[in-house]
Amino acid sequence: MKITATGSALVVSLLMAQPRPIIEPAAQNTGAGIARDIDITSFPNSIGPRKEPGKWSLASYGFTEMTGEGLSVEVWLPDHTWSFGLTLLDSSYPYTDVCITDTAHNGGTYRSERAVRFERDGQGRLKATQDRIASPTCPDR
Repeated sequence: MKITATGSALVVSLLMAQPRPIIEPAAQNTGAGIARDIDITSFPNSIGPRKEPGKWSLASYGFTEMTGEGLSVEVWLPDHTWSFGLTLLDSSYPYTDVCITDTAHNGGTYRSERAVRFERDGQGRLKATQDRIASPTCPDR
């Protein structure tokens, strides 16, 4: 089968629209970097009831697909029944402020949105230091 330049562009466009793995390398101050480094167990969210020893990252809880780019991403379970939206609000050393949207897509009505302040620990993980900070662009819901 011969692929023309137009066909290649279509294939590339289709591949780029697909969710990509969360484990790809990313800069710290991007949505992807936050998704990789955030300690999801360090603040109240829907994962709370199923916390397990040794697990701390979104990927360790099965959130392995990501859409979006730049400062804002959404991280999904592979079956798309649940997602976490992460938007970098501010990164002024030593703090990283993130708008977090925690949403059920499984027919349920759970949805939470809050701005949380993080600091990096000695292992590079983003640990919450202040929950529900005031943010005009991330209302507490």
